[in-house]
Amino acid sequence: MTAARYHSYLIARGYLEQLSEVSKPEQEVLADAAEGFLLARSPEEDGLENSIDSACWALTHLTVSGLVTEAEAACLWEAICNCAPAGVAAGIRDFECDASPGRAGSRSGPVMRIPDDGVI
Repeated sequence: MTAARYHSYLIARGYLEQLSEVSKPEQEVLADAAEGFLLARSPEEDGLENSIDSACWALTHLTVSGLVTEAEAACLWEAICNCAPAGVAAGIRDFECDASPGRAGSRSGPVMRIPDDGVI
């Protein structure tokens, strides 16, 4: 684990705290994914694929249900991906979470803001 990855984990947790409409179980799924990515050492890590699937499902569900915007989902997904080591992050960052009418991972611009000092 590096300081940058841990910082990304804190950012992801901060984003989750900002999403007051999101249920506690869905927040926990996304927080667990961020933690799993933070602790991962390789793409073959046990449970990593399940974390990706669970996080993707949660973000898609939240986007389709209107509880988060596509931009919020994209911002949170990026923060979660940044928790992973480079080799893992490269593989999961491009993982697409399909949602209708849009894609949960689309890049329509961040809504959640990171303070200038990077601390949430």
